[in-house]
Amino acid sequence: AVGLPLAQADVAILTDDGKLHQGPSTPTGELLVRGPQVFAGYVDARQTAGAFHDGWLRTGDICRIGETGQLHIAGRIKDLIIRGGHNIDPMALEDAAMAHPGVALAAAVGLPDAYAGEVPMLFVVPTAGASADLADLPAFIDARIFEAPARPRRIEQIDDMPLTPVGKIFKPRLRELAAEHAARAIIATAAPDAGATVQAVTDGTRGLHLRLDL
Repeated sequence: AVGLPLAQADVAILTDDGKLHQGPSTPTGELLVRGPQVFAGYVDARQTAGAFHDGWLRTGDICRIGETGQLHIAGRIKDLIIRGGHNIDPMALEDAAMAHPGVALAAAVGLPDAYAGEVPMLFVVPTAGASADLADLPAFIDARIFEAPARPRRIEQIDDMPLTPVGKIFKPRLRELAAEHAARAIIATAAPDAGATVQAVTDGTRGLHLRLDL
């Protein structure tokens, strides 16, 4: 729980079926907020349309309102991995990996996939002195993830986890690494002798895109 809403702040939960729920005791969905402190919209009307729902500001937080009116944050909508319409909470994969004594840090993102849209990919930083390959990690995680679609398709060991200035895992960089991996796999199959280098870049205009040097 992260606390009670501030004075003059109305909160509600928007579920996948398009229904609004106000506390106490709501299902889990996207947290919406409205009140005199909420801005009216963006200069670009196209951005405003996506940021609001019937006058409520969409926060992008996955949340529920508990019995006492406190807000319980479960994650961010943009962090969900959507595999063929199946919503996968990355925290379930991360918690399973972090239970392994050889894993110091873990973060899951979507790996682009031509058939399913995306599949789970897990990045892990080994603990000091851990086995270099963590060979038992896939089976260890699979035993703790009961839904087969939620099991990671690929596990990538990295030396350092990208972090924000305040110490949070910076998932946009991990999504770039996943996109680069997916692109290299396609190129290796379609043109194995192309000698291609791939770099994923994210900017405010085009979002995440790839630069290829052939």
